[in-house]
Amino acid sequence: MGAVGRIGRGLRFRLVLLVALAVLPAFGLLLYTGVEQRRTAISNAQLAAYQVVSLAVSEQRRAVEDSRALLVTLAQLGEVRSRDALRCSALFGALLRMHTGYVNLAAADREGVMFCSGLPMSEPVTIADRAYFRNALSERAFAVGEYQIGRVTGRATVNTAHPFTDQRGDVQGVVFAAISLERLNQTLRDAQLPEGSSLTVVDARGTVLVRHPEPEAWVGRAVGNYAPLQLARAGARIGTAEAPGLDGVVTLYGFVSLLDGAGDLFVSVGIPREAATAEVRRLLARNVLALGVAALLAMTAAWYVGGALVAGPVNRLVETTRRLAAGDLEVRAGGPYTGEIGHLARAFDEMAEALRRRDLEIQRAEKLAALGRLAAGVAHELRNPLTVIDARLQLLGRDATVPESAARQLPALAEATDRMKRIIAGLSNYARPAKAETVVLDANDVIVSLRELVGYQARQNDVSIVLQPADTPARVRVERSELMQILVNLAMNAIEAMEGRGGTLTLTTSVSADGSVVIVVSDTGPGIPPEQLGRIWEPFYSTKLEGSGLGLSIVRGLVDKQGGSITVQSHVGIGTTFSITLPAAVS
Repeated sequence: MGAVGRIGRGLRFRLVLLVALAVLPAFGLLLYTGVEQRRTAISNAQLAAYQVVSLAVSEQRRAVEDSRALLVTLAQLGEVRSRDALRCSALFGALLRMHTGYVNLAAADREGVMFCSGLPMSEPVTIADRAYFRNALSERAFAVGEYQIGRVTGRATVNTAHPFTDQRGDVQGVVFAAISLERLNQTLRDAQLPEGSSLTVVDARGTVLVRHPEPEAWVGRAVGNYAPLQLARAGARIGTAEAPGLDGVVTLYGFVSLLDGAGDLFVSVGIPREAATAEVRRLLARNVLALGVAALLAMTAAWYVGGALVAGPVNRLVETTRRLAAGDLEVRAGGPYTGEIGHLARAFDEMAEALRRRDLEIQRAEKLAALGRLAAGVAHELRNPLTVIDARLQLLGRDATVPESAARQLPALAEATDRMKRIIAGLSNYARPAKAETVVLDANDVIVSLRELVGYQARQNDVSIVLQPADTPARVRVERSELMQILVNLAMNAIEAMEGRGGTLTLTTSVSADGSVVIVVSDTGPGIPPEQLGRIWEPFYSTKLEGSGLGLSIVRGLVDKQGGSITVQSHVGIGTTFSITLPAAVS
């Protein structure tokens, strides 16, 4: 049992190892999928950043175009043309409150001195050095300035300007609008990017003009090493990047470089890489944990359930094999015969049964051989004295001097002598069955002949005979007299079993799917008890008060000689059925 136990543990370990090996590809696929999802998340984050920055720049450009229409209108106002500082400033202040996208609306004379401002001025302010002012005067048209920190507002803006004229059409100065760059922050907030995302506006010199969040920490600072700025300077004026941000955190960028007549503006939106991939990492961790738990449960199930469903049956099969090898031909693995191990157990049991039958056949053959020799000797020793007794009985039967009392005993002695002759003939046939010629017969005709042979005996015992022949010819190649001996023996046994109670003897023929012919002799007699059914083929075993007990043994031997087989089914109180299967005659 120690070796069997080691086999069971070895099988369990192999089952667990098999489950582990089956799960490994799933882990590999999960990790590979996680890497691909991370790469996709990074790509999507960069695309989202680029879309946001593109939207922000589009919004800013639209604001510039909107300012053109506004400034054209303002340049026509009498308050501006007359340079009425008080009324002009009041009007611009009202407009500034209405248009929140502007930091300031103002006007300056030809020398650049501001005389009108929507925001109050604590001291005179000149814009003569601003590019937008000079361009508007020289071109007599709408102009866009560089991005700057306003002198009045103190905030990051891009200024646009338009000239205004007097009644004669001479340029008298400009009206200008300071467009807030901080409005870009609203675009970032509306985009609902991951926490920690940022928007940064840097001018061509590398100065931070707008920063969200933490503007107070970054606006005005020089950041020449800013990755999007370096990429733009290298020629990549639009695109995406992955690089350390201003705070040193690895960031995914989308950036756009705006080229205007007076300078460049670099707008970038950044998403921390960790924030962009947080969901992917969370899903990967959850899936790895779930798969790990599932794998652990599967391996646990493989150990315990596999032990019950695989290791246990295999252990029993191994133990059964050992017992069979030790000579126990009655041992069986047993069912249920389901699954591969069940099929193996069935095959093992069939093998064990075949070995048991072969052993029984060998024993039977040896016993029959010994009985044959004994029967031949007994028949030889009894035949001579029986011949003398028979002759004396015949003489006594013709002797008139025999007393009447003795004469009355002679028929009984003659019947006993005849019975002994039949026993000796049976012993002789059992010892040395005669060889005979085989012929082709139709089993349907055979059972008709059989009814004629045993009909008288059946009528004497109030037994009716029913024939159920096959619908088609049922041809067999047999020795006719031996086949008739088989059937007569079975039919007479059936009739004798029903003696005194009546009944039905049914003779049936049929052709099986494989072409073999089946002849069935069935009765409605008392049946054979189960404890006796297994011994009816044994020589000299009989359930009848009289008889040699050789009849069924001889029947079986004759059936085997014809190349067939015989089986019996019996139920007490219902009857007995003998089925003889013979190979079909080959044309």
